[in-house]
Amino acid sequence: MSTETFESSSASVVVGNSALSLLDSTRFVAQWKNLMESCPWATVFQSPSFCIPWFRVYAERYEPVLVIQRREGALEGLLVLAIERKKNILVHAGDRHAEYQVWICRLADAEIFPCAAFAALRQTYRKGMLRLIYTAPGTPLDWALRANNGSIRTDVRFHKRGLMRLGEGSKIESSLRKRGNKSRLARLKRIGPISFSQLRAVADLDAAMDEIVVQCDVRHGGMHQLLPFSEDPLRRRMYLEWMSEPELVHATALRVGSKLVASHVSLINGRDIPLGLFTHAPELGAHSPGKLLILFLGRLLGEHGYEHLDLTPGDDSYKNRFADDFDQVAVLDIFFERLAYARSRVRRSALSFAKRIANHRSRQVAQAAKTLGLIRRQGQAPPSQLLLKNVTVAIRRGRSWTRSDQEFRIYLLERPITQSQAAASLRVNCLADTLQYHPCSLSSPSLTEFLRCVLTRLESGQILFTALRPGLLLHYSWLIPRATRAGWEYGHDIQLPFEAAVLWDEYTHPSARGQGFHTASLLARTTYAFNSGPAKRAVIVVGSDNTTCRQHIEEVGFKHIGSARLTCRWGSKTCSMTWVDPVAQGAAGSIPGYAATETIGKGGLQKTLYQRDLT
Repeated sequence: MSTETFESSSASVVVGNSALSLLDSTRFVAQWKNLMESCPWATVFQSPSFCIPWFRVYAERYEPVLVIQRREGALEGLLVLAIERKKNILVHAGDRHAEYQVWICRLADAEIFPCAAFAALRQTYRKGMLRLIYTAPGTPLDWALRANNGSIRTDVRFHKRGLMRLGEGSKIESSLRKRGNKSRLARLKRIGPISFSQLRAVADLDAAMDEIVVQCDVRHGGMHQLLPFSEDPLRRRMYLEWMSEPELVHATALRVGSKLVASHVSLINGRDIPLGLFTHAPELGAHSPGKLLILFLGRLLGEHGYEHLDLTPGDDSYKNRFADDFDQVAVLDIFFERLAYARSRVRRSALSFAKRIANHRSRQVAQAAKTLGLIRRQGQAPPSQLLLKNVTVAIRRGRSWTRSDQEFRIYLLERPITQSQAAASLRVNCLADTLQYHPCSLSSPSLTEFLRCVLTRLESGQILFTALRPGLLLHYSWLIPRATRAGWEYGHDIQLPFEAAVLWDEYTHPSARGQGFHTASLLARTTYAFNSGPAKRAVIVVGSDNTTCRQHIEEVGFKHIGSARLTCRWGSKTCSMTWVDPVAQGAAGSIPGYAATETIGKGGLQKTLYQRDLT
């Protein structure tokens, strides 16, 4: 590790072993804490209790960089940065863990220290830039708006930040008394006893982290194409290290019975708590456990004397719903060379132009641009493979659009089935299993697409069944506890003549096919439907050409009650339905849109037809 100190006229840059020695110095840390107290815009993310444990945990990834200004031996200004070794880029200490990124100094030096600090950095790092996301509220930035006339170039962009008021005068208690929230609580109580608690010990947080990690990765994986804990194995240890620091972490958990349904872990920032690691169980999404946790958290914080729940900048709609007040924070880019500044300006202008064009184009064009963006960011396959995948999908859709004829069979089960040992081995709504999904072909959904689908379905009340081999999701299948329609996976929309549990969307990895997962899944889902739900019937739809699946379905005890056909000619879709079961045929006769029953074929076989344009 290098040991260097670079000095300018009024600030010095300390890196390597010299920086580590300062971080280990009791005298330097004491001066650091005193400077924090005298800086009006300082946050917890500039404190020694935040930065020093982070440098310790991430020592192999980051090298400390301290920008220091002294006057007569006293510490007058400090900017705590780090060099990411792999990418060789300069970041604020804490990197993405730091919600607010800024320098600290006395108010009298608010215009002097940042200019001196970045001038010193420019002498050390003559290429590239430093981005601070976000500067702390109240940070003086007048110097940055004037800096582009000198050797340092800056770019300042302001973002809205929401604040939720706490304590007396807040809307929290009135919100908890609303009919909708009382109904959500009542539904959760029917599942199990509700408890909301603050986690005060490292052991308490550690015990909850398994569920927190999975909930976090599944949600961020499906919504933001990120897996915070899977991609960063040190993140869990980092939260536990911070938890061991006195009066640094505020952690809470909402449970129904023994199940963690929502959680929040953040750092204490004076009289405010920033919205931090926030998770909830998607399978209970219909009861809004995340919303309830925020309300319980707000009430608890108000009772403890906190003033605001800092909802932090971001475009999430729930932040606007909870916010009582708004202010601004900034993203500050500091460029150490003019070429980097010019490239940034060109890139931002191009993005701005593209957004303006997209706003004036059709929904299809906007969706195409979004899809291209997903392809660029996923990085799960080389660009050539991603291109081939999308060309293949386009060709397949084009063929189906011009001319296609498909037939599907509807099967019904009206009695519970004895579950086999293999069926009992399938897990129900196990989020951790979904993170082990790996696409098996170019036409398979990416992990992001799969997790997004998992979130949507679980939050709508569907039930997921999975089987896992270490490191690989072998099988998944879905159950809708009660429905009156089926066939969506085939592009159809079959209106059932009665309410039933619907089994659909099954997948088995190629390496596990022929091992009985399909039959086990049929048994597990039907057993669940009859024993744990309101269903008296179970329905499954399968392609008529899939003889293997049809055989398994019939062996389990399902009977064929009807067939559906989907015809497409140049984008115009027509579906037809034929019921061969007298019970289904009789029930169908009462549904608007079905034609009268007619008798055809030998033995007085009954059929009911209806047609509907789907374009």
